[in-house]
Amino acid sequence: MIYIIFVLGLIFGSFLNAFEWRFSQKIDSSGNRVKIGKNKSKNLSIIYGRSMCPNCKHELFSLDLTPVVSWLFLKGKCRYCGVRISAQYPFVEISTAFLFVFSFFFYKSTLHTIPNYLLFANLLILILGFIVLCLFDIKKYLLPSRIIYFLLITSFLLLLAVSLIESDLHLLFIRIMNSLFFGLIFYSIYKFSNGKWLGGGDVRLAFLLGLQLSSFSFIPLCLFLSSITGLIYILGSNYFTSKELKKMIPFGPFLMLSCLISIFFGKLLINWYLHLL
Repeated sequence: MIYIIFVLGLIFGSFLNAFEWRFSQKIDSSGNRVKIGKNKSKNLSIIYGRSMCPNCKHELFSLDLTPVVSWLFLKGKCRYCGVRISAQYPFVEISTAFLFVFSFFFYKSTLHTIPNYLLFANLLILILGFIVLCLFDIKKYLLPSRIIYFLLITSFLLLLAVSLIESDLHLLFIRIMNSLFFGLIFYSIYKFSNGKWLGGGDVRLAFLLGLQLSSFSFIPLCLFLSSITGLIYILGSNYFTSKELKKMIPFGPFLMLSCLISIFFGKLLINWYLHLL
């Protein structure tokens, strides 16, 4: 079963790379949809478009599309134009696979009921969405609202289904309250700073993150972890590079990483902290 989950992670990771590139061709720097012709729209469709090299646009075949293996076999270069293929591709594929496997181990002992299967599915979908959002934020300082809204709606529906099956709406109520509280914190910062400290995408993301946290105590934990990881990134960038760090850094990846840490280890970290007091 673990091998199946790992391979599925590789496949979905490959899909994420294709989705991120195709989606980025359809939006401008602000995330707004741009007008493109019918033929280009069809070629960029994740459903109807054929896989192609981003540089030479040559159609790719199975030898070029096997996750990780193709990149290694082709020595990180396009087989047709020879242009180097970004290491993002195998990195995303491997990262997705390992996160899938870790998530499986996290839910493995409880995967004997439909509600837990739904929560597991929600986590996997969330991971996929987080990875795509991280790519956009790192590359373009952008968190596309359509992706966030999709994740919000999907999570809400899955959590609603869990609550209805268990005949307990308390779970959903806590998640909604966490979402509103987390989102309003970021919205207040956004309004107070006139959008200088946070972007609108970070505010929408905060609502999504709050919906994933099963306990109110995870909110301060998530905020603390995101601040610490962001600070480590800034200090590390200043130490290991001679260039000055850009004034604007993508904060979304740190928030999403902290959210996953809170989901996986939140109770353990909070209990450890309370034990120290």
